[in-house]
Amino acid sequence: MRELDVLRHTHAFLRDQGLAGHRVLDLYTDAHSSLVREPSVRPFQRFTFALEGFTVHPDLVGRLDDGETTFAVEAKGTDDMLRGLAQASTYSFGFHLTLLAAAAPIAPCLVTLARQYNVGIVALQPNTLDVLTLPAPHLPLRQDARAIQQQFATTEALASTFVFNLPTHYLSLAVAIQDASRLSRSELEAHARAQYPVLPQGPTSFGDTLRGAQKLGLVAVRGDVVERTLMVRQPAACFLVFTNWRSFTSTS
Repeated sequence: MRELDVLRHTHAFLRDQGLAGHRVLDLYTDAHSSLVREPSVRPFQRFTFALEGFTVHPDLVGRLDDGETTFAVEAKGTDDMLRGLAQASTYSFGFHLTLLAAAAPIAPCLVTLARQYNVGIVALQPNTLDVLTLPAPHLPLRQDARAIQQQFATTEALASTFVFNLPTHYLSLAVAIQDASRLSRSELEAHARAQYPVLPQGPTSFGDTLRGAQKLGLVAVRGDVVERTLMVRQPAACFLVFTNWRSFTSTS
């Protein structure tokens, strides 16, 4: 069974059933290129958790309805379960609850090892999702937990103005329209998707991207025609948009 299947079922389970007796208030899927084409696990947001010498990105990140308790999920298919357990255990530095979601069957020794590392196990059966063990909530390291909470706050702030919390989605339209002063919406979308294949899919995704690019001053929309702005003709200005965005998301 594929990792994406496990992720999809786990996402639906958490959204509908909650976790540890609580409703899931926020739930985000990692904005990895292998996942963003799956509309059933929206919304996407990459949470970056920095450890000494490397960074990790959980497959699912959420927050319970108390507004404070955070959790992270590492999803695996039928392979690499021990590696998945090791990855999930690192999340405990920044999250209150960590889980490994994998396709059954799961060896009893892995469940025992997960309990020792305080990692929950969620097993996907052919038709059901079983919670084999739940981790005990614990206090993560203060600095790491604060970094995660800041990323939740950034996501909430950007959601009020921008649909996607990835500046490259909007900047892709500036690249796609570089060689033409104006394009129709359909032409621009075709150019953008050809040059930037991770552009989100979905019936409203291109419109959301176009509105974000317009809000950043990268394009001007006049009916069905999209025109490049003066900023697009100056690559340094586009770079400034990107750096300002990065500054906002790292300090909010």
